[in-house]
Amino acid sequence: MIGRQKTYRVRLTEDEKKLLHQQAIARKTGQSKVKRAKIILTSAEHPDWTDAQIAGNIGCSPALVRKWRKRWCQTRSLEEAPRPGRPRMFQAIVRAQVTAIAYGRATLNACSKPIDFDVPLARWSCSDIAAQLITLGIVVSIATSTVWRWLKSEQIKPWRFHAWMHRTDDNFIAKATPVLKLYAQAKFLIKAGFWVVCVDEKTSIQAREGVHPNKAAGVKQPVHSAARYVRKGATHLFAALSVSEGLIYGCCRPTKTFFDFQAFVLEILIPEAIRRGVCAIFI
Repeated sequence: MIGRQKTYRVRLTEDEKKLLHQQAIARKTGQSKVKRAKIILTSAEHPDWTDAQIAGNIGCSPALVRKWRKRWCQTRSLEEAPRPGRPRMFQAIVRAQVTAIAYGRATLNACSKPIDFDVPLARWSCSDIAAQLITLGIVVSIATSTVWRWLKSEQIKPWRFHAWMHRTDDNFIAKATPVLKLYAQAKFLIKAGFWVVCVDEKTSIQAREGVHPNKAAGVKQPVHSAARYVRKGATHLFAALSVSEGLIYGCCRPTKTFFDFQAFVLEILIPEAIRRGVCAIFI
């Protein structure tokens, strides 16, 4: 080839050729990924072609060819590079005020009753919650879709049910803010040697055996369990969430005393912190 040699020359193994060919002809593959696969295959089959020739053969720009030749040589992947996304418009405390179980004018509880806020409604809707956030002065403006997305991620449907246990705490915001800040900084703290762990217990879990087998989960649908069951006693779950990674550690014990909780921390969490070589921060 006359001229400057390509810095990133594509060379493929037989397995890579087979995989790229499958992605290039698959009916359900996104067109952007199909085009990327064709770029890599053509670059490997015709190493002497210029980027303009490859682009003309596939029907794309030379810049796209250069980009994915380089990306493939560096990562061997056709996936997009991770993006940071748009900065958050709302602080974590605002989201906590929507979903937290707390009363008072300073906070809003999606599972509380509208009458508690002098709103003449039987149940909350996403638009009502958004309007109430503005009324309470928590935000200047917020879209109904934002409230809906938050509640959906928390699996909360205030228009279908409401909680029967509520915690009244006038200092909710003051107590929640440092915890939420730790959550937000968990990935940076783990690199500095501090492991943020959220620890809690789920006590008196009934061990039930269904009379009929469960129905398998569908797309975006949970497992359906039969209503009839046989009691098999109760157990107590102690669990911890590694905030930076989303990993869960847990164990079940027959009792729920302080010594059971202490044993969970000493036998599972402390050894894990030692293995990681970090200092654990339990929340």
